[in-house]
Amino acid sequence: MGIPRSTDYRWKARFQHSGIVGLQDKKPLPRTIWNRLTDQETLTILDLAHQFPDESPRELACRITDDACFSVSESSVYRILKRNGLTSPATVEQTPAAKEFHRKTTRVQEMWLTDFIGQIV
Repeated sequence: MGIPRSTDYRWKARFQHSGIVGLQDKKPLPRTIWNRLTDQETLTILDLAHQFPDESPRELACRITDDACFSVSESSVYRILKRNGLTSPATVEQTPAAKEFHRKTTRVQEMWLTDFIGQIV
């Protein structure tokens, strides 16, 4: 008939188990995703974020991993906090760019070194 043997065996097993009803098409059941946080775990994260408002997402993730019955990453905690408006915007110090390099380059491969040293100093 042109169908794979595995399909034939699966149909026979379904017929033996449930009869004609077992051969009818069914809606697929929604599968749980193995690495998705459950609603209860999300609520636990939000609960701890309200209890410890001064802690960073990294500290909350460590606290959850140590105290709760599940493990969660810092980035997952940050995404949940951001989605619920519990994160504060990061403060970024900006320095104006200079018109020229302070240290002029004299050799070909010296540009990357100048950028690196400028970050350290």
